[in-house]
Amino acid sequence: MRRVAEVIQRRLVGHRLERCVQPDGERVVLSLYGRSLETETETESESDQNRKVFLLLCCRPEAARAAQVERLPKAPPNPPAFVSWLRSHMKGARLISSSLLSDDRILALRFETHEGEFQILLALLGVRSNLYVINAEGQV
Repeated sequence: MRRVAEVIQRRLVGHRLERCVQPDGERVVLSLYGRSLETETETESESDQNRKVFLLLCCRPEAARAAQVERLPKAPPNPPAFVSWLRSHMKGARLISSSLLSDDRILALRFETHEGEFQILLALLGVRSNLYVINAEGQV
């Protein structure tokens, strides 16, 4: 999980949250838009272009993970409350950091919005795996 946090930090910090889809109760996909900060394998002209990245956050106990996916899944006709809240409060938010909390199995994605800072936490804790949003005061 440490490697995932480092890759997100290196490649996606500065990207903006464009869209969120929750295809089921255990997966959320974030559509992030921005410029790649990593230029080691890209030519200069490619790194200057904006790009979309789709980041899967899955808390399914047997397959909990964070991963980049090729495309945004189809949104259900009636979005769940969690993703509705993300859409209403975090659309356009800028990703400002990615880290592990206490060097453990909790990935923290910190976003800056017009309402303040929020963190999306992906806790990889076996059958207790879950996804949370907390504000700057640490409240869920």
